[in-house]
Amino acid sequence: MAEDCLTLNVFAPAESAPSEGYPVLVLFHGGGFIIGHAQMYSTQGLADVLVSKGVVIVSVQARLGFLGYWRTADNACVPNLSHWDQIAALKWIKKNIRAFGGNEDNITLCGQSSGSSSVDLLHLSPISTGLFHKYIAMGCSMSNWWAVDEKTVESCEKKARDLGVKQWKNGEDMLQQLRALPADKFKTEFPPTEKYTLMGISIAPSFDNELLPEPISELRKKAKPKPFMIGVGMNEGLAVGMMNEHLRNPNATIIRELVDTIFPKNMSQRDERMEQYIKMFIDLSAENDRTTLVRALTEIASDAMMNFGAYTAMSEAAKHQPPGTVFSYIFNHVNPESWGPMASQLPFMAAGHGADIPYFLNSPFFGKFKFTEKDKKVATMSNTVLLNFLRYGDPNGHRNDLPIRWEATSAEHPGRHFMFQPDPIMSNIYYGGGPELFTKWTRD
Repeated sequence: MAEDCLTLNVFAPAESAPSEGYPVLVLFHGGGFIIGHAQMYSTQGLADVLVSKGVVIVSVQARLGFLGYWRTADNACVPNLSHWDQIAALKWIKKNIRAFGGNEDNITLCGQSSGSSSVDLLHLSPISTGLFHKYIAMGCSMSNWWAVDEKTVESCEKKARDLGVKQWKNGEDMLQQLRALPADKFKTEFPPTEKYTLMGISIAPSFDNELLPEPISELRKKAKPKPFMIGVGMNEGLAVGMMNEHLRNPNATIIRELVDTIFPKNMSQRDERMEQYIKMFIDLSAENDRTTLVRALTEIASDAMMNFGAYTAMSEAAKHQPPGTVFSYIFNHVNPESWGPMASQLPFMAAGHGADIPYFLNSPFFGKFKFTEKDKKVATMSNTVLLNFLRYGDPNGHRNDLPIRWEATSAEHPGRHFMFQPDPIMSNIYYGGGPELFTKWTRD
């Protein structure tokens, strides 16, 4: 970990830009707000499928972990520094991207995993919602339960004590003592070590009086409307859930405990609804083999960690934005080799967290692999979708370039989504209806 990390990488076409400038894509990497870097995606891969087709790309590196999210009880330091770094990057891009041939009036943000929560935050915040024009959230949103954490102060105080700062008069006193330490002392653990947490530590954006001054649902009502695309893998929990050692060997008790952690304690008819939800995946009163238990657990983990938040974001956005501006997808294509070394550890094969990255961004996620003919078909479709959205704010483009028309998510069809596979389909039922049911229950 280094403090010298506030950098931008700019990739621009060699040809002179048209008078209006090239569309601009700003990439935000994932990593649970703790790990990752701006060069996670192949520069050659991005150049081949996007820059060569008239797109200026900017990848952003901001502070992460404790350096990016340190907070004191008395707000002696500015909360959410990582996102203020991102805002500084957007302001720089807005001011300077014309020098690289980019169009400062056609900027699209794209983030994956926690990066997708970041771009959603930048849309929601009154400070940054007007700094760009479209955004793509690949994996999740600020509506995910882990994307806002009110235990950040507690985590920071524990970290301070672990670093030998045992007492402090106030927040400024704590900070003065911590500034005497090298940055690498602030490293965080990965993978997770606690039960049923995404990254095993409470470090994430938190509400304040400026960047996130209101609940997420209220901010979504007030944010500047803009074209919005959000997608998830068919089985997000296959990778994310398997990173947690407590979820690798499931039984009925572990499944019930996981569901118990995600259902709000004040939900009406909570016990009955928990049982109804579990029965959508498995009958725990029956004898179940390990494969059945694992599949049920990963599907529930998919809902808990990604799907519920994605559904909430897209359905709420569809209520508050103009028709035809919200587009949702589920990525349902997998080449087993795309999992790299992880493939041998998986209980079954499916498109998981990050499965869309090799096809949208021409970059390996878990491991390098050679495209099959089906892979090439999905990659061509993904590239068409991305270029159309960057240029026009509509994945269909101006000529209906896709095998089928991608219908927008709407208030009448809040679960409507495009299913990415060699022969794509549209569906109005999002993940079997579980996210819609859960959202309804939480609003009762």
